[in-house]
Amino acid sequence: MNFIYNHLKPIAVILIFSLFALIFYEPIALLAQDLGKEYLQSGIQKYNQFNINSAMVDLEKALSEGLKNKNEKIEALKYLAFCYAEKENFSESVILFKNILKIKSDFDLGKDPSPTHHKPFEQAKREMKSSKKTWIFITGIVIMAGTVLFFLIKMDGSKGDEKLMDPPVMPGSGFING
Repeated sequence: MNFIYNHLKPIAVILIFSLFALIFYEPIALLAQDLGKEYLQSGIQKYNQFNINSAMVDLEKALSEGLKNKNEKIEALKYLAFCYAEKENFSESVILFKNILKIKSDFDLGKDPSPTHHKPFEQAKREMKSSKKTWIFITGIVIMAGTVLFFLIKMDGSKGDEKLMDPPVMPGSGFING
């Protein structure tokens, strides 16, 4: 009896923990997402009221709490980038715009009239294009180098299935080289 109890006890603990996780995980995750959306809406409202520092806090919280879909995440990143641009921290604004472009490569600011927002956004687009061209160039070089190496190996005169030379014969081994 002790044998069965000792072996079933860990399994029972795992089953109870798994059941607990199934019951409570999803509501907690949904609550966090709802909280993230509330912070997003609050951050946008505070930004529109020119309360930039407070908006930044709420937008950071929205991103850390989790948002339901990529459009909400893009919206939070966009307004956070706007906040950094308004505070003249263009490097941070560029990083945030690049994060948006990684999520949605065809993202556009639309008819936003503020040059304060357009300057870091255009910089982010240029940097993303530049890094993309660099990776294409490096990939091309690697492919070309691999192709050249392949042809150099094949140009050694072999057809791939023949020996390049006979193995050496030791004197006195009794084998006749033929």
